[in-house]
Amino acid sequence: MSLYNFLTSGFEFSEDEYEEKLHYYLFNSILLIVVFMLLILAYTRFINQETIQAYIDMSIVIISTLCLFLLRVSKSYERPIAYTLLVVFFLLVSETFLKKNGSLVGASWYIVFLMSAFFLGDKKLGLISTVFSLLSFFTLSFFMVKQYTPLEYFYVSMPFIFSIIFIILYEKRNLYAKRLLVLKNNSLEIEIEKKI
Repeated sequence: MSLYNFLTSGFEFSEDEYEEKLHYYLFNSILLIVVFMLLILAYTRFINQETIQAYIDMSIVIISTLCLFLLRVSKSYERPIAYTLLVVFFLLVSETFLKKNGSLVGASWYIVFLMSAFFLGDKKLGLISTVFSLLSFFTLSFFMVKQYTPLEYFYVSMPFIFSIIFIILYEKRNLYAKRLLVLKNNSLEIEIEKKI
């Protein structure tokens, strides 16, 4: 099996399905990264005797590996798998934030979650995920031993805000570039028709 075949889940895509093909590339790449990174994390956590977190990491590795195989069954499985993984990831990020007693280490995982939501879903899903992440962050912080000061809330929430702004700007840039390509393609087609 070639890398191309693996990243497209074994499906063929026409030239008109470029975005869907790119989406499969991203989804499969993210799943592969999750599997390898969490295998390393789980190993180090077993060594450091953080067995509960290591088992959680291994569970995600198994779920992600299963998803890699399910993506190859049918194109219709892609959206439900993406949404399910995002919900599971959100719950795990919230649990990590709570377990780490609201430290920046726990909060930083929300940024990874938000990036995944924008890439695997769309802008709407990304913004909904942002709202849930901020609500989770503020709600869970009330149940922790360590209480944040208003300034600390500001410091921890700023990476969220910057991440979202950068992702939205990146998305707008891609949309603009896509529109320019469509316009250029249309003008080239008109020129070709004139020459024929």
